[in-house]
Amino acid sequence: MYAHLPGQIAGLRVAISVGAYYCLVVMAGVLITTGLFPRQRHLVDAVAVSRLGFALFVVAAPDMGQPLANSALVSATIVVGSAVLLFRTGPSLFAYCSRGGMPTAIQRCAEMTRSALVWIDGPGRESGLKVEARKPLP
Repeated sequence: MYAHLPGQIAGLRVAISVGAYYCLVVMAGVLITTGLFPRQRHLVDAVAVSRLGFALFVVAAPDMGQPLANSALVSATIVVGSAVLLFRTGPSLFAYCSRGGMPTAIQRCAEMTRSALVWIDGPGRESGLKVEARKPLP
């Protein structure tokens, strides 16, 4: 978004400096939100995944994605809307995957991600996830 700006800030190109600053601000916001509202961590994760998906869309299809990214209202609507959709359909998707509706490799990835999220929550923290022992996949 800022790649067209000439100049440097602290010895780095403007786009890299602005991106690093943006990353630090978002990271601080996520840490504060997760610390104050640990049960909302899954929604924050969904926003991060939807941001990444939107950024990949903009890079993959710049003729369609760049005009959407340049509009703050449209890009925020896409990111937040897809995050809410992902947050709402996530449990159903995981249940569908657990019943064998997905190839084994993707199911293993989903189980590893779930295990990592449970590990991040740590002992004694309520995350809303109910973890059950499952037989390992062959």
